[in-house]
Amino acid sequence: MRYYPVFLDLANQPCIVLGEGKFAVEKAAALREAGAHVKVIPSRDYRHGALTGARLVVDASEDAE
Repeated sequence: MRYYPVFLDLANQPCIVLGEGKFAVEKAAALREAGAHVKVIPSRDYRHGALTGARLVVDASEDAE
């Protein structure tokens, strides 16, 4: 697998972390440090359309599916 760096200016941008638990908390904290407006949505609460308008969505679910 190959990796590539991504640098985004997320200051004042809406971002969503989808998931719960330690991984989601860490991702949300990192986004907030970058100045993003973060909304965390537990996987079980996800509904169609919930990601609309987000500049970045991070899947932090611990479920492999």
